[in-house]
Amino acid sequence: MTSRNVFFLLVLSLVALVACDAAGGRLGRYPTDEPTPIPTAPAAAKATYTVARGDITARLSLAGRVSPIVEESLSFTIDGQIGELQVEQFTFVAAGDVLATLDTTQLDAALLAAQAEHDIAAARLTARAAEVERARRRAELQRDMAQLDYDFAVAQAGAAPSAAEQHAIDRLRLALELAQIDVAELDQAIDPALQAEVDAAALRLAQAEADRAAAQIVAPFDGVVLNVQKGAGRGVVAGETVLVLADLNELQASAGARDSELEQLAEDLPATVTAADGRGPALPGVVAHLPYPYGSGGAEESVEGDKTIHVAFDDQDAARAAFELGDRIAIDIVTATREGALWLPPSAVREFSGRRFVVVESDGVQQRVDVVLGIAGDGRVEIVEGLTEGQVVVAP
Repeated sequence: MTSRNVFFLLVLSLVALVACDAAGGRLGRYPTDEPTPIPTAPAAAKATYTVARGDITARLSLAGRVSPIVEESLSFTIDGQIGELQVEQFTFVAAGDVLATLDTTQLDAALLAAQAEHDIAAARLTARAAEVERARRRAELQRDMAQLDYDFAVAQAGAAPSAAEQHAIDRLRLALELAQIDVAELDQAIDPALQAEVDAAALRLAQAEADRAAAQIVAPFDGVVLNVQKGAGRGVVAGETVLVLADLNELQASAGARDSELEQLAEDLPATVTAADGRGPALPGVVAHLPYPYGSGGAEESVEGDKTIHVAFDDQDAARAAFELGDRIAIDIVTATREGALWLPPSAVREFSGRRFVVVESDGVQQRVDVVLGIAGDGRVEIVEGLTEGQVVVAP
């Protein structure tokens, strides 16, 4: 074979190899390098709502506890140190029971001193009064004797007394007048300062007695001690709470609320109270008291920072049977009702930058419509303005 033939065979081999590689690339790599396209699924249709008419009830639910209607913080009216505390937390007491007593060592000494001061002042006044009374009696006797002498001289002289007789009569008349002056002067014989001293001592004694009496805290009604804030040996100032006493015969439901919640409430709104765990009966009641300025009480009756609402039970017997003091409860209050109102589900209403609107669909055309909302409850929101019954609204 000649060199020309060999060269020709090599060229043919090279051409064959290139052709095979090209064919392999087209047939072997295509399925992995370029995946088969998947058709896009059609977009799901959005839900729609129809504007309807119906009743709407707005409710406010709060978590609270059972509390007493009558609850009073008890304190001393004077400063001091607690000497004895006769009760503990949850002690039942009767009206008139002594619950706590201050250390009365100084009070007793002050009372004894005031009593002695008063007794001395009263004794001085009594002694002076007795002295004056004796002097008055002597003066009265002297006056009566002068009267007798004068009357006798006039009778003896007759209608035409002599000069000597007239002189004697005149002297006796003057003596009678002097005796009458002595009697009159004794009416002012007691120094007013003595009586003033007695009066001042009596006031100091009364204050000492009042302070001694104020050294006790006495139960104003039958009840149970809910809290003991000061124990024996502790110093207290007048008006500082020592004990909290409650009457368990009258129960109520109480709950804390935010300002935004209080703005929805009003006294006399109906309410329902149930146990927090859902067990037991649902007892009806009414909002009895709201804190200032949401309720009927004035600022002078309010407690700063108080945000507590109070619900009164319609049936106290049922309340006492169902609940105990301090039980956790759920309070459901009907804040407003609308009958035959236009409504939509709250999820149908959209909001952007403070604007509330819905998307209304009509004949396949969608349009944004601003709405004014009213009350909401039970999965419904009231449509006050913007829509009419039967319109179709597209969900967001």
